Amino acid sequence: MTGKIENEPIKGIVFPVSYKKVKPIVENIIGGKPSIFLTLGLSPKTICIRLEVVALNVAHSARADNDSYKPFDEKYIRMVNSRIGKRYPSKNTQKPKMKKIPAVLSYHAGTFLCNYIYYIALHNARKHRTQVGFVHIPHITELIVENPEYPSLPKKALLESMKIILKETIKKQSLNLYISGNYSNTIFYIAKSM
Repeated sequence: MTGKIENEPIKGIVFPVSYKKVKPIVENIIGGKPSIFLTLGLSPKTICIRLEVVALNVAHSARADNDSYKPFDEKYIRMVNSRIGKRYPSKNTQKPKMKKIPAVLSYHAGTFLCNYIYYIALHNARKHRTQVGFVHIPHITELIVENPEYPSLPKKALLESMKIILKETIKKQSLNLYISGNYSNTIFYIAKSM
């Protein structure tokens, strides 16, 4: 996956949903001191774009990750805060709305891998000036034609909302951009090299 946002090159990589495998990747990316680290995640029941504000220091899930690990009320990092607030401009919900794309602030990123990635990124970003954000998205309409009972937004609207969020953030940053996301049991990140 390659492209440009505001004339800044980006590239993407897909990796499996795995607590064990994701943590060192997130830590490595944040260790590179990017200005922005934006994560995307599928929220199958959401009906809009949700900019997450808080990550919790807890893993709990009824389903396992791709390595068959199923956390039960576990802390990610011992002896640290139970929650961390965002370091990402959350005012960005207004711009998608102007384009008729529904977007809201959300105060619960769940307790599965989305929240884990967000928490690990926020925890590690505290050492740097990296702005970290997490955006939950609904299904992509074009991908769920066979299961129309799920809430969805058209791919064009989802891409437009991400471009808007990134453009608004980029305006305030010098770029070393990382975007990561979780969709249908895969996680990807898009990185601008220095």
